[in-house]
Amino acid sequence: MATLWDKLLFWKKPKKPKEGIDYQLYNFPDSDLTGIHLLKGVYQGVIYYYKTAQVVEEGTFARLKFTYGIEYSGNHDEEALRNDQNFVIIMGDILTELLETNEQTRTNNTEEFSL
Repeated sequence: MATLWDKLLFWKKPKKPKEGIDYQLYNFPDSDLTGIHLLKGVYQGVIYYYKTAQVVEEGTFARLKFTYGIEYSGNHDEEALRNDQNFVIIMGDILTELLETNEQTRTNNTEEFSL
């Protein structure tokens, strides 16, 4: 039987974005780029792609740093999206999920990861 502490830890876990539910990979026609198409929430319909990504170590912590392009802004003003901190957080969460998923795959595969 789980302790109250275990239940509280489970309850407070942030929701991780799921491929096929929250977003889907989007293959651009006539390009080798793969983008992200947001399927749910405030940013539903937005399509963007990552240009660069790196992990920056800051003491005992690490921060994910990335640049991106917006292919389709949906019902949003593109400039407003670029200045929307919540949008950036969602993109960071998705990139983290993609990197974690790829890292798990790479433990069984010797191929290099590329964005």
